[in-house]
Amino acid sequence: MVLPIKEGDVVEDDPKEPPQPETVKSVTRALALAQRLAARDGIAAVILDELQFLTQSTVANTAVTATLLGMTYLGPPLVFASNYDMVHRLKQRGQQDRDRLLSRHVPLLPEMLAVPEDFQAWKAYLAECIAISGGALAFDPENDAQPLHCYTFGLRRKLLDLFRIAYRHARLQSRYTATMHDIEWAYCSGEYCEHRVDVEELISIQLGRPSSRKDLIFPFEMDAEETQIRTEEQKARHIEKITDQATAAALTPAEKRTYAAAGGTVKGTEGNGRKPSGEKRKKPHR
Repeated sequence: MVLPIKEGDVVEDDPKEPPQPETVKSVTRALALAQRLAARDGIAAVILDELQFLTQSTVANTAVTATLLGMTYLGPPLVFASNYDMVHRLKQRGQQDRDRLLSRHVPLLPEMLAVPEDFQAWKAYLAECIAISGGALAFDPENDAQPLHCYTFGLRRKLLDLFRIAYRHARLQSRYTATMHDIEWAYCSGEYCEHRVDVEELISIQLGRPSSRKDLIFPFEMDAEETQIRTEEQKARHIEKITDQATAAALTPAEKRTYAAAGGTVKGTEGNGRKPSGEKRKKPHR
């Protein structure tokens, strides 16, 4: 660790003679100097993220806890971001650690389309994605907001990966714009498999079904009203999906194409579903 002052120095800034860095080998000495530097420079907060990568174990929590508590000794307030899995691990600590690290949590949850403010925020984000794509994406943020939310559970990283896969599929078809047909294809593709497994598991958890995926289970108690809204939203989508599947099963191939063109979801129609095994992809013209 390299710090710009020496122990015992008066903490003053001299622009003509800036302090020389010194290698500090003692943790205790480094902590004392870091505290003085934080006070000298007026540090407002210590912000940490991605601490789950401190250890590759799925149960170990000592390294993360020690790092977080060590940061609290610096003086400024500590703010850290954590995924669900790490919070589950921290909840296994003693009461004294949980009081210091988990008692003032601020949950971050995906938007609920049943809530007008969340629906507007989701549509605004989709509109910005279209704007910065430079014509690479073509869909209606108003009408396609719900299926895109279903395909990603409202998670931004999954959404951007879905767009990437969809655009590559469009380019293989010699097109420069990915539409909802390409996005539906991308959702069913093998490349999106890991995301799709997560999304379907998240929907299952939201419907109240048991799950062993602690990395996807919200680690705190959710307000009863919000839980009810989220569950009812997923139940309504689930019923709609089953209804679509039952309707499609009773249609002829021609009727399925008409039904899909009218907005219904039909697996296996042109532009939807998984690519059949052995299908040759058309290469873009050079």
